[in-house]
Amino acid sequence: RDTEASRAGVRGEDADPTVGLDGHALRTLDTAVLAAKDGHADTSIRYFESAQVDFGENGALLLVALAQLDALILLPDEPRIADWEQPARERFETLRAKPLLERLDEAVAARVTA
Repeated sequence: RDTEASRAGVRGEDADPTVGLDGHALRTLDTAVLAAKDGHADTSIRYFESAQVDFGENGALLLVALAQLDALILLPDEPRIADWEQPARERFETLRAKPLLERLDEAVAARVTA
């Protein structure tokens, strides 16, 4: 994830009314990404969890899985999110999203060696 794009998202500059979300979940996800990049794992995890709830409540299950993938990539040393791999994998397999499955495999491999 691009840091400047995340900052713009937090400021609401990239709001897309066609997404069907109020923008809150997207800003929450961007905040989680920025917190992870700034080394604030606890804060990041709270925002990732909140984004997943918001996406799920809006039926955006792919976005839930993408948030899980982002967390697994950005927080490779964090054991509290290890169980996010399986639901993300199941969603990507259902969608036959091979590139996302490959990124997930890379993230999991990095977690093992981190």
